[in-house]
Amino acid sequence: MLRSLLFSLALLTASCGGAGGDRVGSSHGALPDRPIDLTLHTVGGGTVELADQRGGLVMLFVLATYDGLSQAAVRPVSRFTRDAEDTVVLGVVVEPNAAQFADVYQSTFRPPYTVVYDDTGTIALGTSELGELPGVPTFYMIDAHGLVVDRRSGFLGEHELFAMRDRARERGGIVASAPSAEPEQARAPRAAPAESAEPAEPAEPADEPAPDAGVP
Repeated sequence: MLRSLLFSLALLTASCGGAGGDRVGSSHGALPDRPIDLTLHTVGGGTVELADQRGGLVMLFVLATYDGLSQAAVRPVSRFTRDAEDTVVLGVVVEPNAAQFADVYQSTFRPPYTVVYDDTGTIALGTSELGELPGVPTFYMIDAHGLVVDRRSGFLGEHELFAMRDRARERGGIVASAPSAEPEQARAPRAAPAESAEPAEPAEPADEPAPDAGVP
């Protein structure tokens, strides 16, 4: 039912021009002047610390699951994610009940980027470290120093996403990582380790085998 509701809302929003307003545009507000240290939550119950991504490039694709432009952007963002192997891409769900709808979004679209959500609601309010949120979708490009170097709202094609990435790359600070046997792992965010599980109860010692009657 949630999946049906998501698509129904998307069609309604798209017919009204999308929640983000204009098709594409740059925000005129000042960009944050400090490294971004947000903690975002994954659908699987883990967390992603943006501070842990220092030395690499990060693109935040801030979206609402009901928004038509956010859904239209799934294809170019997915292509960018597969092609831009030096950039971690996070789809950030910002709306009421974000945890629930992030799960629906991931199971519906199965994107190659990591789906996360903001459980504080501050990104949507424009009071997070990212500063203002002009609308959805909005893309924040974060350089290897953790600074937002570009912010654009509305539908972006793959070439526009690469232009944002190139501006961040020019600022340097990228730390080369060892090649991975699995390319998808190289692009996965370095999430905080999960809490250790409670130690298992020690197993009962196995019964001693009965001695062989034929051995003296």
